[in-house]
Amino acid sequence: MQEVFLRDNNLEGTAAQAAEVLTQGGVIVYPTETAYGLGADYFNEEAIKKIYAIKQRQADKPLPVIVADLETAEKLVIFDDKIRQLVAQHWPGPLTVVLPFKLFGQKKHFLETLGLRISSNIFCLALSKIFANPIVSTSANISGQKAIYNVEQIKEQFSRCNVKPDLLINAGNLPLTLPSTIIKSENGKIKILRQGKIIYPVK
Repeated sequence: MQEVFLRDNNLEGTAAQAAEVLTQGGVIVYPTETAYGLGADYFNEEAIKKIYAIKQRQADKPLPVIVADLETAEKLVIFDDKIRQLVAQHWPGPLTVVLPFKLFGQKKHFLETLGLRISSNIFCLALSKIFANPIVSTSANISGQKAIYNVEQIKEQFSRCNVKPDLLINAGNLPLTLPSTIIKSENGKIKILRQGKIIYPVK
């Protein structure tokens, strides 16, 4: 696993390097506004298989993504008015919304719904803008274990894995924080799938 240190003066270059790895079907470990995440090109089926292998996760469990902006999101999913109001308040930020996926059926791993968000992390924003496709944003831990905020823990974890990520974006240790809140709209009502950093209902 190659390692690149993210500095104040190399944001764009590091994002471009990560985007090249994604383009080639690789998997990256990268900082988000919550914990470190595992990323891959969501449109690349082989890269998705590698994500599942790295996480040792069942392939029927969906993977959320990050996108660059609302315009990109609207090309992928169908918004209702209530969700649109919420993302206007909380994007960019740790709010993942699960909505009907417009591209359902076009690839084997495309499900009826897709969970997505615009990240508020500066690296994620830069990467999303450089890389055109949605980027997987699942926590960089083995399935069933806790999210990881410490770089050395990430290295130690993946040193024991048969399948490893291709690139680690080292942004230092991240502050401990709650994961993103995940909500889903069903028949005009909001269902909380995971209560995280953003409290819903919003006060």
